Amino acid sequence: MKAIDLLMLTGLIFSVVLTLILVFYAVFGPDGPKAHRRVSARINSARIKGAPSASGHVLQERYRVRLGFFDQWLLTLPNVRSYIRNQEFVLSIRRFRLWVLSSLGAALAYGIAAHQVAGDPLMVGIPSAAILSIPLVRMQMAMRKRLEECEAQIPDAMDILTRALRAGHSLPESINLVALELPEPLGGEFAVFFDELHRGVEFRRASQNFLDRVPSVALVAFFTSVMIQREVGGNLTENLKNISRVIRARFKFQRQVRILSAEGKLSVWVLSLIPVALFVFLWIFNPNYVDVLVTEAQGRDMVMVGFGLMAVGFVWTRQVTRIED
Repeated sequence: MKAIDLLMLTGLIFSVVLTLILVFYAVFGPDGPKAHRRVSARINSARIKGAPSASGHVLQERYRVRLGFFDQWLLTLPNVRSYIRNQEFVLSIRRFRLWVLSSLGAALAYGIAAHQVAGDPLMVGIPSAAILSIPLVRMQMAMRKRLEECEAQIPDAMDILTRALRAGHSLPESINLVALELPEPLGGEFAVFFDELHRGVEFRRASQNFLDRVPSVALVAFFTSVMIQREVGGNLTENLKNISRVIRARFKFQRQVRILSAEGKLSVWVLSLIPVALFVFLWIFNPNYVDVLVTEAQGRDMVMVGFGLMAVGFVWTRQVTRIED
């Protein structure tokens, strides 16, 4: 095999193994669909019986009707509707469309290159499928990041609500103050929440719509406290103060957990990348030693099996180093 072919295949393998690891982690990792279903179950337990799911802003619904066939198909993919269910609907669907088209082009380019170099169906099919899944992985990472940013702002939102209520403002006016003072993303969500209340949506229904957009356990505690106070009475400002204190303590504990588990997580990445780095090192200094892994069909099958085991080991070790909070 020519040196340029080996160099091309090495670069393709190095990029694809990282993609496989990220895909496996997004699907089977601690923050994957299992964790999302656990939070969704807690939110759905408080849902009004017979209440429809949040459909988003009216302008979003009008724009959704005018979407083309390709964009309508994108909305049928897993979790896509949850991703675009925010104030930047138009920008989100365009961004996701760009991700999908880019991954299609990258998968096609890889498939052609791998077919010319290796010609093995496994070397072409499995990595191409992994590349095609990149938009979903990227979308899930963006949703997770946005949720973390929202949760980091919740204690400040509770403090603003507490000060506004003590100053004599009503609850809707206090919610509007939160929307005005808090930056994105949580400030925008409170603005949507206030807009729904202003348009006459029932508080329980509007709060459920809020939780559909931001599935946070901390917000479940907040809305539960407000609804209990509205039904049976009580000191809402004191409850909000206690919720803010508990949420801050929870975030402090989570940061301590991240510090304690940082060494284990770093070890996961090192152990996952060592085989790839070793392959590149041996190919540079002794190409005849590893040539059989790319020139022989049995060697290519061994490489694919090894990458699969690496991805499984990556997810498993991440589970081991994870601490429940």
